[in-house]
Amino acid sequence: MASEAKKLKELRRKAAKAWIESNSGWIPKDRYDFLDMCEALSEPFTDVHYAFVPPPKSVKDIEEVYREKIKAGELPAKDPKTGDWDHVTYLPRWTDPDYTPNLRIGIDGITTHHNTVRDALYNLRPAVRLEDQIQNPTQYATRFGIADGRLDGRSRMSPSWSKTRNPFDDFANQVDMLDAAEHNEAKHRTREMHRASGTVAPPGEAISPQVMEDMLSRYGLLSNEQLVEEIEKAAKKGMSFEEMLDDLERRNPRIMRAHRVFLENVRNDQSYQRMICNGLTTDELITTNTYLITDDIVMDLDNDLSP
Repeated sequence: MASEAKKLKELRRKAAKAWIESNSGWIPKDRYDFLDMCEALSEPFTDVHYAFVPPPKSVKDIEEVYREKIKAGELPAKDPKTGDWDHVTYLPRWTDPDYTPNLRIGIDGITTHHNTVRDALYNLRPAVRLEDQIQNPTQYATRFGIADGRLDGRSRMSPSWSKTRNPFDDFANQVDMLDAAEHNEAKHRTREMHRASGTVAPPGEAISPQVMEDMLSRYGLLSNEQLVEEIEKAAKKGMSFEEMLDDLERRNPRIMRAHRVFLENVRNDQSYQRMICNGLTTDELITTNTYLITDDIVMDLDNDLSP
């Protein structure tokens, strides 16, 4: 029995070493020895009795995933060069090339049925599949998924100062705030702008968004770009979004009116973020250095992975 255990350990160590060598292109080679960890994670397949197999290829639109019994120790191999993909189970499910959000696996892990769950969180997944690209997902959507009901590729998880937010959410509201004299001035400046550039105003555009931006800035109400900069500066000072709003209200209540829709959208997104992140907003996660959206790999352990 002892010799069998020793032989199994040698096989596992050999398999772990081969796996590390075959993936040497992306495994860090300095500071850490991954052999012991990979050996511990290796699976000897000595007690496997079942494996998933796909339905017969002759059957179409089938809603059952078949399972057949395989003798212990005879599970088909699948290393990078050999083996049968038919016995591979994709985890998470959305990595399967044949994945469709309209079907979901039953609680037994075998049967599938139509996905009728409309929960905002149940169907979330990173927006990295080919079919997601038509919505041009934002950086946060590639991590947290496109929020339910969104058609603009946004996740609702971006920080309050994100440049992916639509800066002209309040354009109609801002135009309505102009008095008669200001309205006439904005229309005149829009005509002059197009005349100077030799362009024609789009149908229905009496006031250019750029002219509106300039007027907001000139009247001390912050242009949309300046508002985003103010939010980011306040966050870096440790102010919460609500504290920043109180500060804007004290400075000039008209700022709040001019950017009412934009600020309400940020507040609603933060409520959504608290639901996702257990009571925290993305702003708070970033400013406390709890979470940074980056693909950089940082090795900051000060000890070996294994004794």
